[in-house]
Formats: sequence, structure tokens, C-alpha cells
Amino acid sequence: MILLLLAVFATFAAVSSPLVFAESEVFVVKPYLQLGNSAQLKKSEQLEIVWGNVTTKAPQKWSIEWQGASEKTWRKTDKVTTTPMPIPSLTTTLVFSLTRATIDGLKPGTKFNYRVLKNNEIVFESHGMARKSAKQAYRFAVVGDIGAGSPGQTAVVNQMELQKPDFLVIPGDIVYNSGRVAEYLVRFFPILNSDTSAANRGAPLIRSTLTMGVIGNHDIALTNAWEGTDFSTFRDALGYYLFFFQPLNGPNKIANSPNSTRIVGNADNQKSFIDSAGQRFPCMANYSFDYGNSHWLVLDGNSYMDWSDPKLRQWVDDDLARSKATWKFACFHQPAFSVDEVHSNEQRMRLLVDIFERRGVDVVFAGHAHCYQRTFPIQFKQDNKNLGGLSVGEVPGKIIVDKNFDGKTRTTPQGIIHIVTGGGGAKLYNKAPFSSIEPWLEKYVYAHCFTICDINGTTLKLSQIGTDGNLVDQFKITKSVTVGAADMKGAADTRPKTAPLKK
Repeated sequence: MILLLLAVFATFAAVSSPLVFAESEVFVVKPYLQLGNSAQLKKSEQLEIVWGNVTTKAPQKWSIEWQGASEKTWRKTDKVTTTPMPIPSLTTTLVFSLTRATIDGLKPGTKFNYRVLKNNEIVFESHGMARKSAKQAYRFAVVGDIGAGSPGQTAVVNQMELQKPDFLVIPGDIVYNSGRVAEYLVRFFPILNSDTSAANRGAPLIRSTLTMGVIGNHDIALTNAWEGTDFSTFRDALGYYLFFFQPLNGPNKIANSPNSTRIVGNADNQKSFIDSAGQRFPCMANYSFDYGNSHWLVLDGNSYMDWSDPKLRQWVDDDLARSKATWKFACFHQPAFSVDEVHSNEQRMRLLVDIFERRGVDVVFAGHAHCYQRTFPIQFKQDNKNLGGLSVGEVPGKIIVDKNFDGKTRTTPQGIIHIVTGGGGAKLYNKAPFSSIEPWLEKYVYAHCFTICDINGTTLKLSQIGTDGNLVDQFKITKSVTVGAADMKGAADTRPKTAPLKK
């Protein structure tokens, strides 16, 4: 039997033996849902189904069938795209590839079934849900620093699946330690797309739940002397640009352009990566998308980004200004406000807070710090200093704190609430010694946990949930009727029943 051998280096220690995939195996990566290049909501929605498989020179015929949950007829497409993945192989006859197909004509907010066929034989079946419209209530999950391959990760994923989110956002450090394709095959897909649910295994989450990625520092093969992602050392680096299929409305379109992930090293390996990533590199590091009555701005917070650059700031401002959504969220890996012992001085994302405040961002989500943190509603007035080219360092300014907001009876904040939800499974971080003197910090939880948000019209309820299913934090935000909110009157709550929260 012909085998494909992939050398994999684990997060905390090298794996002594390579991964082995038999030619007879149908999937290396089981099917999962992606949004594709579809930023705005449409009357007729579409999603992409992606899977990884081992291919030989012998032709394989793939197709997809899908139907609405209440329909009897299956629709079919054999219009699939297969892209070789840049992974070193010990055989010339096998290639690891990603294959994807688009299912369209979906009514917003409706469930559908789908199945994958290989050579006209059904080899996989699951279900999903089209993006919801502005008239529907919805639930989403947010958790970062998730790909550690740890007991904390499997427990978080298992509990998260019980909450039945409509979509998941991962704010960076998707897989440790280096964001390599081989690491995704060990520390991401087997746990977030496990065939069965268990606290020590994970759950079949991403095959049915739309998942959005955000690039972090461990997603770029970061080294102590990082001057670009080195394709001589890490041939299968930057898996983020290969496994995710997301909107291409970001500002950077050209490889190795300023303010983008830089690649160096072996020229052939670079070319192989670029051929596989296509337009997603480097464009997909920054993008925006809509879901329900919310608009999401996803940003690259890594140190090569200069967010004092006027052109980048204008892109952020224009994107948020165009949106008439009731709720606006910003999401990136490195938090603007954190009191953890490791990353508290990395404050460069504060450079954008003035735009967030002016354009009505409600909540900012980040990871990076392996814990949970919540600020009071705050406003930030940056000192007028030249901070151009800032990589890692403090951004001085005045922080105005709204302590009238309690999230229970007084639920209209004066300022933005900043959430750090980096408890996805990596080693936890303690508070820094100075943290007790920060008046803007409302909550700090040293635990593996994740964020669940429920939005129904002009009300948002955020619940932070631990690996045991217990609540570790909860608050509510309400706002007056704004553009789009009137459409929510009388809307049915179509969210699925979920596991009860323990208080």
C-alpha cells in the first residue's frame, strides 16, 4: 500500500513518528464549512464545503449534494476545485490536496443537509445553516489560542458544541506553535471536527458551524529572530492562508507588500505556497463580513502592521462607516487593553480605538492573553505622539471609564467593552503585578473558557463559559433602535435549544 508521510513537529515537543495516511483513506481533513468570498448578506446565500484528501495520478471524481432540511429533493454539483497543498512528501505518487465546492441558493437562516460523493459514492454526510438575516436572532462563539492540542482545548470545543453557536470566530493563534499545515492536521481538525463529542476528544463542530479565522503571532511561524516567515525552515507554514476561505476585501493585495505577512527563504517553497494560497495571500489577513444585524471587522494585529499608516486607517474608517448594521464588532489577536503577565505592554492596537469609537464599534474581541478579561466600557484618548512604525510597546493615553454600566440593570454603555477571550486551550496566563491598580478592568478569569453571545434585535447577552459548563461571567448590552433594528420587531427566535448554563 502506498503511504503519504508527513513530518510533524508538535507544539511543546517534537513528535517522534510522522503522520501516516493510507491511500485508501478518504479524508485527511474531514469536510468543514467556510464563508468564501462573500462579505455581505444576500437574499440567496451560499457557503463553501472544504475537505482535504490524498490523491494519486489516478483521477478522482468528487461532487456535492445538498437539500433544505424540509426538502426531499437533492441538488448536485460536480463543480469542485482541487488545490495541491505545499507539504513535503516522501513519495512522488501521492499528493495532499484541498478540495472545495460551493452550495448556493440557500435561504438565509435555514438549515440544510449536505453529503460528499467520491466517484458517485456517498462518503460523508452532515448539515449546516445559511447565514442569518438581519431579521433573525442568532448566537455566536468567540475563543482564541485554541490549537494547543491540550485537554483544555478538547474540553472547550466539547462545551462550545453543546451551546450550538450559529458561527465561531477564532481571534488568532489558531494552531501552535507555528501555524504549519502539519500542525493543523494534529492540533486543529481532529479536535474541532471529531466524529464524536467528548471532553477528552472535542466535537464535530466545524462540519456544521461556520468558522471564521483571524491571524495571530503563532500563525506565522514566528521565531525569536523573525524577519519573515521562513520557507526554508517551515516549508508548510502559513496554514491560515491555505485552510481558510474568507472575504477578500482587505487592503493588501500584493505579496510581500508593506503592512503584510512577509515570506522569505526557499524560492520554490514560496512559489508552492503562493500557488496554493492564490489571492488569499496576503489579502485575507484583514477583511470584514456581515452576519445577521452585525458587521465584523477582522484585523491583523501582528508587529509588522503599522496601524498609524494613514492609508490603513482610512480603510478601517471607510469599512466601518459604510456599514449600517445595528451591531459592530472588531476582532484581532493582540488586545488593545490587557493586564496579563506576558503581553500587557503590546498595546499597538490602541492606535485604532479612536476610529472604533467614532464609527460605533460596540465590542472588541481579542486573544493572545491566555485567560478571560473584560473591561468596563471605556473611551481612550491617545497622547499626541508620533507612534509611526510601532511594533511592540505602550501607547500612552487617557482612559475614561464608565462604571455606571453594570450589565444587569444599567445596560447601555458609554464606551467600548474590550473582551480578551484567549482561554481556548494554551497554557494559562496570570495577571501582571500592576493589574490591581487598573481601574478600567472589570473581570479577569484564569481558566480555559469561551465566549457565547446571543443577539436579538437591540439586545446582546454575553456569557463566558468554562470547560465544566459553568458561567464565569455574564452581562447584557441594550441600545436604542438604530438602522436595521426596526426590521427585528416580531422576529422569531430560530436559535436551536442548547445545554443549560450552570450559575
